[in-house]
Amino acid sequence: MLDLRTYLITVTILFILLFGCMQVVSTPELVDTWRIYSTRIDYTDGGYGAFGAISSSTTLNLNQFGIWEFGDSKGTWHAEEITDGDWEKWNTKSYGPTRKIVLDGWGGQTVDGPIEETEQGVDFFWLIYGVDKPTVSNPGIVQIKFGHKNLK
Repeated sequence: MLDLRTYLITVTILFILLFGCMQVVSTPELVDTWRIYSTRIDYTDGGYGAFGAISSSTTLNLNQFGIWEFGDSKGTWHAEEITDGDWEKWNTKSYGPTRKIVLDGWGGQTVDGPIEETEQGVDFFWLIYGVDKPTVSNPGIVQIKFGHKNLK
C-alpha cells in the first residue's frame, strides 16, 4: 500500500506527464469562437471569385491551449510578428497590422494572415494561403476573413 507522500508524488508525475505539455497561449485575446465573414479566391491565371470550398456556417474555435478546431479538422495555432516577407507572400501591401495568426495543420499545411486589432482588442483576422487541384479547378490564393461569432 502506498503512503500519502508516495501517492502525491505519483499523482504529480502523472499530471505533469499528461498535462505538462499543455501550455496556455500568450494571446488570450484570440481565444474565442470565430465565424467566416468573407471568402475570396484570386486565381493565378487572372480573375477572382467567392471561395466555395468552405462552408461559411462552420465556426473556427481557438482554445487557450493553442488548439484550433474547424468542423472535423484541428491543429495548433499561435500568433507572431508580421515580417516584410509575409506581405509579399500574401501579395498585399502593409496596411497597419503588426501581428499574424498561424494555423498549423489547415488542409495539411501551415497557413497564416494578418490580425486586425484596435486598443479594444482583436476585431478580425485573415487566413491567406495557396490552393490547387483537386480543392479548386484552377490554382489561386484564398483569403478568408474571420470575425467574432458573437459580437463583443
